[in-house]
Amino acid sequence: MKILKQHQKNAIAYLSKRFGGLLFMEMRLGKNLTMIRHLKQLGINNKILIVTDYGAMRGWELDISDEGEQVVVLQGSREARLETLGNDISNRGYVVANYESSKRLDLHKAKDWKVVILDETIKIANPRNDITKYFLSAFKHVKLKFVLNGKPMPENLMQLCCQFMFVHNTYMGCSNFWQYRAKYYTQSVNGFEWNPKPNHVKEVNEYVHKNAFVQTRKDAGVGSDKIYTNRFIKMNAKQVAVTKHISKYFEYEGVEYVNDLGLQIGMSYIAGGVSPSPTHDILSSDKLQELLNVINEVDDTKILVWCRFREEQRIIAEFLLANNIRHEVINGSLSKNERDEVKSNFEVNPKIKCALLTIKSSAKGQDWSCANTSIYYSREWSNDLQSQSEDRLIHVNKSEPVLIIHLLTEKSIDEDVMIGLKDKEFNSKRVMSNFLSRYTKK
Repeated sequence: MKILKQHQKNAIAYLSKRFGGLLFMEMRLGKNLTMIRHLKQLGINNKILIVTDYGAMRGWELDISDEGEQVVVLQGSREARLETLGNDISNRGYVVANYESSKRLDLHKAKDWKVVILDETIKIANPRNDITKYFLSAFKHVKLKFVLNGKPMPENLMQLCCQFMFVHNTYMGCSNFWQYRAKYYTQSVNGFEWNPKPNHVKEVNEYVHKNAFVQTRKDAGVGSDKIYTNRFIKMNAKQVAVTKHISKYFEYEGVEYVNDLGLQIGMSYIAGGVSPSPTHDILSSDKLQELLNVINEVDDTKILVWCRFREEQRIIAEFLLANNIRHEVINGSLSKNERDEVKSNFEVNPKIKCALLTIKSSAKGQDWSCANTSIYYSREWSNDLQSQSEDRLIHVNKSEPVLIIHLLTEKSIDEDVMIGLKDKEFNSKRVMSNFLSRYTKK
């Protein structure tokens, strides 16, 4: 049986004085084990529902099994999940599901749940989201509820509200998000932004530390320091020409890029040296060459290469293969079992140096601490996904620093996304506006 770290013991002591609770513990501090041990201490070992991201389900399954508890993972087709729910599974221990399937399966009706645990609760941070509405309303009858999150407010303070609402049905004296916003925020003149009133940041800080268990890796005295470095690549003439074309005509070779999201996707392809055309041919191999240079410079035997698009991943894989760099590839097209098999092969095979990962498929719930270096070929427009993916290198038993390397195409949207990822109010409209205005001045 694993020995608990002191910060995990502190978390359990905190929860033991409360009915339900929120654990805001940074990634790699062992939230799963903390939660399982707390329920053991309470004498609860069945009718426990855990809802998490798809990528984190396997981690929960292993952690629960390692503790000698029964666990059922809802996976496969909707029919297969419903069949599993139709069996008497809740009396056998834990049930692990993902957010997207919960509402479709009517999980709140499936069993008389004693405990509901929501993991990676940024999924219920947006009050307009159907998933948020479902969990705030459908599980009110459950008496023992928990929230687990390593980064509970990656974008702004408002994202805390619904997470507390799930557990306590109230937040800072308010019974719903809209009441909270009206009480503590003022609307901008243009009507698009809400800004916290004076002293609200301090009020939130005091409230969170009083009503949740907050733990950073630094305060816990575990984990690794991160060393960041950027490598820049110049745009070639073809990339510049395609950028100007899309900026002017909002289309390229029959593909329209007519709104903020479409336009930033097109610009992101170009920054990666990939054509935004339907065939996604190579516009420039300069970023690929820089990636190869970095891989050859890094002494680590295991390296993670992150990117946003599968088209980029395909081109990177072909390029590395041509240069005799053995690698594994994981993206959303693989099943959970296939991902586990590929990941295991990467970890144990000394001849495989790189794992090529799409950020959305692997940023959460997986331990990639066998590597000490992450190279970002491109990035998702999300503080949450960025920080989560960076922390995949971290492990409580590692003391050596980890290296985070960003490959950035100059005068491209890459630079604006990097600036935006440091901004709590990061959004695509702002970045696109900054990029287009900056680009047309050059």
